[in-house]
Amino acid sequence: GLFVGALSQPMDTVKTCMQGDLGRENFGTITQTLQSLVRQQGVLGLYRGYTYRSLNIIIDFVLLDWLARVFAPIMFPSKC
Repeated sequence: GLFVGALSQPMDTVKTCMQGDLGRENFGTITQTLQSLVRQQGVLGLYRGYTYRSLNIIIDFVLLDWLARVFAPIMFPSKC
């Protein structure tokens, strides 16, 4: 989860910047947006928001694991 999140974070940052620029005033194509972000903020700028994303992944995993443990015996009593 966290590894895949780190791999996909740069493209997610590019996508988010493009979505926020409705008038296409600051960002054009994917390549132009990527180049602009690296020029303005460096490569680490592509990982803005990764802390939030990684915490979200961890919380989701813990919550889903807990829900599975609680509801599995109720939903599938013969298998637990």
